[in-house]
Amino acid sequence: MILTLALIVISTLLFWMMIRKPKGIPPGPISFVPIFGNLTDLDPKHALTTLRKYRDRYGDIYSLKMGTRLAIIVNGQDTIKDILVKNADNFSNRPDMFIFREISKFQGLVGSSGSLWKEHRTFALSTLRLFGFGKKSLETDIKEEIKMCLQVLEDTNGKPYDIQNLIHANISNVTCALVFGKRFEHTDPKFVNIVKTMDENFKNAGFASVLNFIPFLKYLPGDLFKAKLTLKNVNYVLELLQDLIKEHEESYDENNIRDYVDAYIKQMKSQEKEENNEQLLRSVSDLFVAGTETTATTIRWTILYFLHYPEVQEKMRIEIEEVVGNSRFPTMDDRSQLPYCEATITEILRCANIAPLSVPHTCDKNMMYKGYTIPKNTVIIPNLDSVMSDPALFPKPEKFEPLRFIDDQGKLCGQEKGLSWRSSC
Repeated sequence: MILTLALIVISTLLFWMMIRKPKGIPPGPISFVPIFGNLTDLDPKHALTTLRKYRDRYGDIYSLKMGTRLAIIVNGQDTIKDILVKNADNFSNRPDMFIFREISKFQGLVGSSGSLWKEHRTFALSTLRLFGFGKKSLETDIKEEIKMCLQVLEDTNGKPYDIQNLIHANISNVTCALVFGKRFEHTDPKFVNIVKTMDENFKNAGFASVLNFIPFLKYLPGDLFKAKLTLKNVNYVLELLQDLIKEHEESYDENNIRDYVDAYIKQMKSQEKEENNEQLLRSVSDLFVAGTETTATTIRWTILYFLHYPEVQEKMRIEIEEVVGNSRFPTMDDRSQLPYCEATITEILRCANIAPLSVPHTCDKNMMYKGYTIPKNTVIIPNLDSVMSDPALFPKPEKFEPLRFIDDQGKLCGQEKGLSWRSSC
């Protein structure tokens, strides 16, 4: 009886220690499921709905026990901006998770932290702008890909066609123009494999993300959570990208800086630093993944919304014909005269909400925020969906309505709500 009682007491204490949360942290639901914690509450099909209910119950900042990790979910435009912009120095680090430890190796534009992240983010933004990102000079590369896309669609002769691979290839080639200074033929085996492998990893991201919070699951027999496949794919893409970087190193000319890779090599030489090939490699990989997947997915959502809202598509067509006509492609110079088109794109970005939860952050020391304690190494997850679906910012947020971004004078307005500062995440 004494042994049985002791086992019950010990089991109860262990169970309590597994489900308890540190004192003073933001409120949140209690989970009585050991090891998994609140992960069992977040059904992938309804996770955002559950997080919205938690926000209604606990406010803009609440805590969840995500597997073996404590997570703070940050909601609302003001709170997210306060933490990620105003307090960026305290919350800009990346936590020790599978995605950063195993995939990024804490390097690159996504996986790095502190001064390394600041330095390379600043360099990336300035260099990409130098080579045309967001500028008129990139139009030539984009138009070339559009022509290729239109030709492929025309060759289908009206038959059903899955545009996913085509769109991914087009967008990847625009990224190639910025990073490597050239485009690839859609049939190039190396290029096809890069695009295909990146897409496969995105499809498996939901499985692998579990390892961010319950890391020991990767040691289970087999590959239930796609960890081995994900890492294999990552290394495969890195090998292909490394070959392209090596070609640049062999043909490098300081008087002819062709692209992002050349600019990086020049920067290292000018600072008399030893070339950090691993950091360059990871940065190039991040540019490909972020630049391709998000844009390609947005375009596919755009086509889907056009199918469901033909009246919106028709209004865009009329505006384009009135401003651009049928004899040429639209240009950046036309942008200011196409407010409804831009409003529609903005509304699609809001409704599609393709990255509802931003990349996780952490703090490298104990922090106090709005009277709550945020312990060192806590996982901080900005919930961008809480902004995109906020009725205070967007009345009837469930409704697809491009006119919400058009003012009484017919000009574009309100697009800064939750959309212009997402890069800070």
